[in-house]
Amino acid sequence: MVPASLEPFVFSDSDRTLRSRIGAHAKWARVSDRTAATAPGRLAATTGLDTKLAAAYGIDPTHPDYVVRLTHARSAYFARLALKSAQARRRSVRS
Repeated sequence: MVPASLEPFVFSDSDRTLRSRIGAHAKWARVSDRTAATAPGRLAATTGLDTKLAAAYGIDPTHPDYVVRLTHARSAYFARLALKSAQARRRSVRS
């Protein structure tokens, strides 16, 4: 049960979806350089993934082949995700 004081702020799922869509379109209408606007998020995601992969594969950041090895680790990670996705899709088709 939602308290009466919060009642005006409770939205249905479809209202939330539409409000989010409106907000996203309004934001991108104000942004002239989408690449610059999303750069901090992309950098954070890449840095976090690289840190996890380096630890999982035991890749030393001071090693001369760090970038090459990390690139291969990233490729293996995303290939593994693609395999799991394909397997899940096949399972869902069968059921």
